[in-house]
Amino acid sequence: MLIPLFDGILKSVKAVLNGRRPTRLLQVYYDLYKLFRKETFYSQQTSYISIIAPAVMLAVSCVFLVLVPTSVMVFDVHVIYLFYISAIGSFFMMIYAMDNATYFAGLGVEREMFVLAIIEPVLMLFIATNAFISNAVTVSDLT
Repeated sequence: MLIPLFDGILKSVKAVLNGRRPTRLLQVYYDLYKLFRKETFYSQQTSYISIIAPAVMLAVSCVFLVLVPTSVMVFDVHVIYLFYISAIGSFFMMIYAMDNATYFAGLGVEREMFVLAIIEPVLMLFIATNAFISNAVTVSDLT
């Protein structure tokens, strides 16, 4: 509940430093109240993906919230599993953008796919190299 207040303080300080009139500190709470009162609008061209994808993204975020801080201490979670979970979230984000069938969403999906296609192999190679260097994995384990 304090994060919007800190955001309002930060915006006010930035406005004063830029020589503008600062906003009210509680303006952020008013904006959030107005945002949460809005009703949900779905286009007639969208499918059930527009309803499922935000829930999947929330679930992926909650899984990361639980697994990342405790991956070393409590759970035996491999880093590769975390990448696959993030890939599920990225996939649903991309099909959600394509479901809206707008030109700008298509451009965003193309950029996301391009970045993932470049980063994923490099990241897997980086993890495998570090595993070999730290002697956590040997060649005989892979065969």
